[in-house]
Amino acid sequence: MKDEQYWNSLIEASNLFYASRKNFILQVENKIEVLKKAIKKPSERRVALELLLLLDDSIKISLLNQILSLATVGHSDIDKVREVIVTIPEKVLADALKEQFSELLRDGTDEEFRRLAELFSTLKNKEFLVRLVKEAKLHPSPDIQEVGDDFSEYIK
Repeated sequence: MKDEQYWNSLIEASNLFYASRKNFILQVENKIEVLKKAIKKPSERRVALELLLLLDDSIKISLLNQILSLATVGHSDIDKVREVIVTIPEKVLADALKEQFSELLRDGTDEEFRRLAELFSTLKNKEFLVRLVKEAKLHPSPDIQEVGDDFSEYIK
């Protein structure tokens, strides 16, 4: 009987989660502000990112700067960050990346270069990966140069 109780508890929690998510989507007036705060908190980030996958592109676009900055470091939600990024309309994403490219890599370590190279390698438009690889290969840091070498094969 104990196993069935655990199962029932799990089902109840799951149903409550989906009902709460639906209420958030339908009732919350300032989703952008709520999600902006949640994205900054590691304990809330994954739920916020999963919600973004269900919401209008306009909300994702409003939070694009914060989402892109999350793509530059390794953390437990990096896969979900990338999943959200690839759902943003290609032209909007390209325009944002053109505007933010230098800022994202300014004072970047090999980790920032590598995380962005990983993201850029998944995009249809390889322009940003080509640019990152070129900058990495010319960088004075051998660790960053290694990122350029590692991702050169993706731009051939």
